[in-house]
Amino acid sequence: MTCLYYTNDAIQEHHHASRQQAPAGAAAPKPAAPEQPLDVVALARGVGMLVTLDGRIGNAQYQSVFGSLSSLERFAQAVRESAAA
Repeated sequence: MTCLYYTNDAIQEHHHASRQQAPAGAAAPKPAAPEQPLDVVALARGVGMLVTLDGRIGNAQYQSVFGSLSSLERFAQAVRESAAA
């Protein structure tokens, strides 16, 4: 069973930071398309993973995601497809 712990804020910050980093020697970045946040919770549920609410502290929401290795592979594929779109 696979278990991932995250907060929605941490996922969005990582997603935003990875878009801003360019490898050395890379061509000039393309004009930015309107950024839509990646809904990892919906993707996880969509591939058959169980998403539970562990708690909420202030505005931060803590959730756990559980699933089989095959559901984790489907999740990774869904993330790749979302990034390519």
